[in-house]
Amino acid sequence: FNLSLNGQRVALLRLAKTTFRLGDTVRGMLDFANAALSCYHVSIGLETVETIVPGHARGNAHNVERITRRRHTEWHAHCHSLSKLGFALVVPPELSPDFETSTGK
Repeated sequence: FNLSLNGQRVALLRLAKTTFRLGDTVRGMLDFANAALSCYHVSIGLETVETIVPGHARGNAHNVERITRRRHTEWHAHCHSLSKLGFALVVPPELSPDFETSTGK
């Protein structure tokens, strides 16, 4: 995946795999070589978001997303002057897998 800002490359993100299960480790590498913009700090997080059918949600869409978005794990690193940086985040095993009801997903 190319990570860019205003069309200028910041890094290339490489993931060991692209689908994960509960308890899996998300491993990846950020490659800053050939970047048009410098990167000084990286923050990566794993989050879940509930999607509520508009007719069942109370409040506006922004507030509903803010309430239903949960960050479960985070990783931060300083990366100035690095050409590559590896990371690993565990998908919490206690989370519920994907499910759907008549009011949301």
